[in-house]
Amino acid sequence: MKRKILIYILLALVVGVSIIAPISCHGQVTELALPYPVKLINPKPIDFYYFNTSGTPYTSTSQVTTQVILAARYQGQTFNVNGVEYWFGAGTADINLVAKSGGGGITNGAINNEIPKSNGTNLISSGLFTSTSGDIDLGSTSISGNRTISAPSSSSNSSIIFKVNASGSLAEILRVRYDGLTGFSALEFPSNQYPEIISNTSITNSVVSSLSIAVTSSGTPANGFGPSVLFEGTNVGSQNSFSGSISAIYTDVTNNSQNADFSFSLPNNSPSALTEQLRITSDGRLYGKSLHNNSGSVTGTANQYIASGTYTPTTLSSINVNSITLNVFNWIRVGNVVTVSGRIDLTPTSSPLAAQLEFSLPISTSLPASYSLSGSAAESSSAKESGAIAGCCPLGNSAVLLFYASAGGPTNFYCTFTYLIN
Repeated sequence: MKRKILIYILLALVVGVSIIAPISCHGQVTELALPYPVKLINPKPIDFYYFNTSGTPYTSTSQVTTQVILAARYQGQTFNVNGVEYWFGAGTADINLVAKSGGGGITNGAINNEIPKSNGTNLISSGLFTSTSGDIDLGSTSISGNRTISAPSSSSNSSIIFKVNASGSLAEILRVRYDGLTGFSALEFPSNQYPEIISNTSITNSVVSSLSIAVTSSGTPANGFGPSVLFEGTNVGSQNSFSGSISAIYTDVTNNSQNADFSFSLPNNSPSALTEQLRITSDGRLYGKSLHNNSGSVTGTANQYIASGTYTPTTLSSINVNSITLNVFNWIRVGNVVTVSGRIDLTPTSSPLAAQLEFSLPISTSLPASYSLSGSAAESSSAKESGAIAGCCPLGNSAVLLFYASAGGPTNFYCTFTYLIN
């Protein structure tokens, strides 16, 4: 050691400047600074980097990587960061600076310092970071590799970004951000990726819960309370808007005898409001809010609707009848089957003589045969007349009332028929 000091002094005499370099003698650190252009060739590890340039513990890992240049680093080099030892364990890059042991008792202030808001530096650890507001778990012994948390700056809101080592480089897997539409935190995944939830179990013959969504109240829950899943999508204005929700709604919050309904809500010409459209009750009933006389189309066979409504048929043709009045009919569609009922008032022109009346359907179709639509009609006053209802000719799109006018005079037929939409 004395020889080293002598060499430094000789160098100072040769170049004519004071040379101060860090050395260690009997456990005591002495500093000798080497001003430009004097430098040491192949410098060896030096102990004074354990503290910052002020001789105190570093305030953050960012301060370590800023003050300790790459050329002065070596694997195994240790630093004091807020009373916790960090080291370059697996290498000397910024990313390799980690806590020496899991759990460091780092305080809330240290965490705030460790998560940079604008410089993009990563916070990396293999242990548990705790704060006064909760825990941030960045790893465990069962997970290999580094995990990264960063909070980049933004003109409006900030995000927390999670990255993992993917084939040798850090790749973003999750972003936690503020959602301006809902006012809540949002989990955002990279483009064309989706989360996968896996529950490992030895069960083979029953359903296993893989996801639980819960909501708790600090007050006293009442009927109508419950959790909900909200869906959003980007519209043509590049803005996120509500696209639907699924809710589990309590109808009885009595302890040990709870009942709840499953509700489906969708936007109806509103970007920010949802309207309940369908509900499944706790006892198995199913009902909708807009099934009857919905203004939307319920035609075709591709979509097998559940719907109902009313309509007033139109007279298309007639034989041996006049004074025709087609009253309001009711109809219901389940899948591709339609059932219709209503009343027809008419007066036969001549009797006794066959007569018929063709009228329109509530949902158009192409009937392959006359029997593809079938039903019956009965006269109301004394059942003096009866008739059948059939489809009008092959590939027709109408119903025909067929009856035999045994007597003249006004006749009121009550009809019902069913047909298949093709």
